[in-house]
Amino acid sequence: AFTLVELLVVIAIIGILVALLLPAVQAAREAARRAQCTNQLKQVALAWQLHHDTHGFLPSAGWGYLWTGDPDKGFGASQPGSWAYSSLPFMEESALHDIGAGLTGAAKMEALGTTLQTPVATFYCPSRRAPAAYANPDSVYGPGANHNTADSIARMDYAANLGPEIPVSGFGQTPPTFGRYTQWKSGPQNEAAAEAGDGFYTFNPLKYCHGISFQRSEINFRQITDGTSKTYMVGEKNVNPDYYLGGAGTDFGLKDIGDDQAAWVSDDLDGNRNTELLPLPDQPGVPAQLVFGSAHPGVFQMSFCDGSVVSMSYSITLPTTKHEAKTYPMRFYDNLPCGLILALAALHLGCSSGPGRIAPPSVNAGEAAASAVEEFDANGDGLLQREEVRASPALVHALGVYDADHNGELTVEEVQAGINHWAASRTGAMMLPFRVSLDGRPVADAEVKLIPVSFLEGSILPNVGKADQNGAGMLGLAPEDRPSNAPSTPLATPGLYRVEITDPSGNVPSQYNTESTLGIETFVAGRVTRIEQLEQRTVLSGVGLVGQYFHNEDFTGLAYEQTEAIDFDWGNGSPAPGVASSTFSVRWTGQVEALHSEQYTFYTTSNQGVRLWVDGQLLIDNWEPHNAEVDSATITLSAGEKYDIRLDYYEQFGAAEIQL
Repeated sequence: AFTLVELLVVIAIIGILVALLLPAVQAAREAARRAQCTNQLKQVALAWQLHHDTHGFLPSAGWGYLWTGDPDKGFGASQPGSWAYSSLPFMEESALHDIGAGLTGAAKMEALGTTLQTPVATFYCPSRRAPAAYANPDSVYGPGANHNTADSIARMDYAANLGPEIPVSGFGQTPPTFGRYTQWKSGPQNEAAAEAGDGFYTFNPLKYCHGISFQRSEINFRQITDGTSKTYMVGEKNVNPDYYLGGAGTDFGLKDIGDDQAAWVSDDLDGNRNTELLPLPDQPGVPAQLVFGSAHPGVFQMSFCDGSVVSMSYSITLPTTKHEAKTYPMRFYDNLPCGLILALAALHLGCSSGPGRIAPPSVNAGEAAASAVEEFDANGDGLLQREEVRASPALVHALGVYDADHNGELTVEEVQAGINHWAASRTGAMMLPFRVSLDGRPVADAEVKLIPVSFLEGSILPNVGKADQNGAGMLGLAPEDRPSNAPSTPLATPGLYRVEITDPSGNVPSQYNTESTLGIETFVAGRVTRIEQLEQRTVLSGVGLVGQYFHNEDFTGLAYEQTEAIDFDWGNGSPAPGVASSTFSVRWTGQVEALHSEQYTFYTTSNQGVRLWVDGQLLIDNWEPHNAEVDSATITLSAGEKYDIRLDYYEQFGAAEIQL
């Protein structure tokens, strides 16, 4: 027989052994799950390579979040569904891919709706969740453009390389309809709109979309000039663990907006991620819908375009992300042609108090809204008309969000609801990289401050940052305002701010410097915020150049002539009446008048060959055949003087494009 003491000792020993063994068992299980995840990414990479072998290009990311995959629309630019949908036939999932083939009308809508509910285990990381259809809070919005909705939908734990966040600006191009990170939002509203091209990019995506899969993309391996072994293909995406099983509502803050669409639906946050922001591990309460990340401890896994799969550390600083020759670091770069630029990229990092967290701002939205209306209500009617809103650039920026009834004016209640919307997201801090540039050149050592707008003073804290030699830096709370338990990484806080930029070295002209009265307000609490040119001014005068269009590449065989601005993206079409779509050349000549005595930067965007002369000087000489490239050169001009200008361009074959 055993005494009670002996039994207790034995039980204690068993407990100690279990405690020692349990971590090892858990580690072994996680290692097995990670190995399975690696194998799944390998299958996805193989499917992409087979897709490329079959069609000559990698899978497209589709048309927009109103669209799911359609088996009757082929592959590439004509396919409205996600890259995952286009991969199905190459993963032994043709039966799922072909559901609805040959059907039309309501029957087709119903059939494609059923595919939304069908999960494929290969797209689920076993460390995160089981392959299943999860709750779809967005079902209340009703049918999409080509499918019925569903209360539960198949999701996906992997995302393709969308490339860095490149803004669209200048050269007469139209920016994306939503944000600055090549997001295409809904896409066309219906089939008729799609046939008319309404809802697609209106600019050349190869100039701005530097990943390998984006709206209607058809990227091939030849365009990945950094090398397939160095370029991301598909990897694990960050998902907020609070919403692994679906969201609790349609609003931001009640779901993960990077994980709220079905796997077969086209949407850039659900199936595509940006690459210049640091990857982050899954963390409860931390929305990071722009970046890669995983549920694995310490690493996230990426497949590369050569088919390899690598476990990546979160400390990585310089991934290869582009299909072009340049490599982008994990931060936002902006090189606009004129004016002082401050570019910001917001990434939410924390949303509750506690060790290592920054508490969300405590904002009395009612008092702040009343104060805002009182401050800017010039006529005393208790409303902010559009003219009065202009006195607060922060409210101008937020007008489209705050103006619930879209009547062009704001009530106290609307301002209160708008402030409540971002305050309720419970975001305590965010990573906020920035870059300051002047006339396209970085401003080294520039100091940037975000100062709370007057009606939020005392509720939110200022943020400060200093640029490095490349004009880049991180905004964050001042040292005296940082909680003692906050992480060492600079973290900015959300709110409405006035922006001030100073440059101790004096590189920033006085009209841009806070020693004068410069300072604009901006709406920082959102997914992504950017502050563009702080001052607009005309620097050159002219009505256009005389363009001569020739039938041949050597400027022989004059076919057409007209005066015009140089801003053309002809694609594969004819550039002028009677001129073929290839093997042509154009020469533009004229004069420009400088309105200021200073240094000017001329930019060209060309596809094939370009040369630019100003005042007889050859400034740009990129005459070898090339895909879309931006070139620039500087020259000092004097106010009031007119200078001869000449631009030569030729096209051999393929897409044609030229802007000056």
